[in-house]
Amino acid sequence: MEYKILRSLRFTQKLPFIIRLFFGVFFILISSIPIILPLFPWSLLIWIFILVVGTLLVVSPNKIRHVIKMRKSIVYLFMNLHSKKIIKHKIYDIKTHVKDIIRNEDEVFKKEVKIHIWEILENNVIKTKPKA
Repeated sequence: MEYKILRSLRFTQKLPFIIRLFFGVFFILISSIPIILPLFPWSLLIWIFILVVGTLLVVSPNKIRHVIKMRKSIVYLFMNLHSKKIIKHKIYDIKTHVKDIIRNEDEVFKKEVKIHIWEILENNVIKTKPKA
């Protein structure tokens, strides 16, 4: 599921970095509140899907496996809320997956920002050249 979402969001539509960052952070923030406090029993699956989409918009493509593990851990956690041992274990798993996703992501952001700035500069230089 995550690979298809990534392919459709990042590679076929070619969204600019700034738009991806804005919508990714927006989706992550909006989906984190109902995941912590689910209002309706089946709304959890929708909010987890929105969390995955937001995370895929922000992270680099080589971190997808951690996003998949995070999603599976969240679903398994909510399926087994009756066992304290499983709750502790899955919370630890989710924290490690989030740390794995965040690790070295600042370098990827710096690269993408540089590429985005160069694309803007190249487009402005091409547009502002006088016609001969």
